[in-house]
Amino acid sequence: MDLTFDPYGKEYLADPYPIYKRLRDEAPVYHNAERKFWALSRYDDVVAAHKDVVRFLSGGGVTIEGYEAGHPLLIVKDAPQHTWHKSLVTRVFTPNKMAALEPFIRASNG
Repeated sequence: MDLTFDPYGKEYLADPYPIYKRLRDEAPVYHNAERKFWALSRYDDVVAAHKDVVRFLSGGGVTIEGYEAGHPLLIVKDAPQHTWHKSLVTRVFTPNKMAALEPFIRASNG
């Protein structure tokens, strides 16, 4: 049986977990030529791709449609721009600074 993964299909939207299992078992590196996307379904492959900034790029977008490509978002920047911007924001978003915001966030959601 052919495996077709359509993230907009009714079968997937109703219950994605059987499809995820089939992807892991039958096509851990899946290509959908019609929608023009690739999907990695195994954890170790995803981690390896995340760390391989030479072969796996985000500048073309991170969604199938790619609407966010070219926008000034860190997630769609590739090196060296991503590296430079990330070095700036990691100084601001430290665990201690985020913990200090907790009372304010809880009060505003109360």
